[in-house]
Amino acid sequence: GDGANALWLEFAGRTATLHGQLLIYLGDLAAAKSVLGEALNIGNLLMEKDPDAVLWQRSITSKSKVLLGRVSMMEREGADLLRMVQEAREDSSALADRDPNDVNAAGNYATALEYSITAGEQPQDRWMDIIELLSPERRRLSPEALTSLARAYAAVGDTGAARVITARLQAAGYRHPDFIRLLADYPTLVDVK
Repeated sequence: GDGANALWLEFAGRTATLHGQLLIYLGDLAAAKSVLGEALNIGNLLMEKDPDAVLWQRSITSKSKVLLGRVSMMEREGADLLRMVQEAREDSSALADRDPNDVNAAGNYATALEYSITAGEQPQDRWMDIIELLSPERRRLSPEALTSLARAYAAVGDTGAARVITARLQAAGYRHPDFIRLLADYPTLVDVK
């Protein structure tokens, strides 16, 4: 039936999103872009079938857009980056508005906003928006969202708060490209033991 098909599509979409994330980590950006494009198509198909399914929108569609924005940023494709980041930010913002307790949607929104600020699409004072959104949820955030929060703290000059986060992520062995880029951009955040 249609419900079983939707379940398989959801599984395929989530798997493709995770696969794309792994390909980004491995540095195969062309393959990541292709796989994430497939995930986005699956997410869009699921959203057409059930527009109220927040889980699909958050875990497949919105996440794919954030990751595609990350690929574009890593490739430095300006127009593609701005479009994907804007779409991801709008999607994540809408999802966060629908469920204010959804820390994943807040993290996706903050990551998309971080990319927008870094790309020059949003003013530098928007770093405080990320801090205000994520800092109350610090204990529940994903490593990606914690990276965005640490970058925001560093950007506003609060290296102490940023260093607490980066030390925790380094101790856990976190090696995501965004985290590595953060440490390269702010060498004082590197935890040297």
